[in-house]
Amino acid sequence: MSDAVPFGAQLYEALKQRGQGAVITGRMNYADVQELKAADREQTAQMFRGSSYEIVQHIRNDSPDELAELFVGYAEDAATAAGAIVFVGAVWISG
Repeated sequence: MSDAVPFGAQLYEALKQRGQGAVITGRMNYADVQELKAADREQTAQMFRGSSYEIVQHIRNDSPDELAELFVGYAEDAATAAGAIVFVGAVWISG
């Protein structure tokens, strides 16, 4: 994407292009999506200010594609962990 496109819009598109990116973008309301699409890199970092220092540094330094891959990786790890907990819970309950 062109440099004229805000960083947040590039990130949003990169997330949409990845299957698990919907886990992240699907939890955003319309106003949040519009805010992200208009955000430059620093404004995007501010939107994630409740995140860890590591995440904020990735936002400040990584490309939108690299950041989308990182976020999708975190989402997949969380889904795997949640699946393992549900599986263990189901085995424990049935056992």
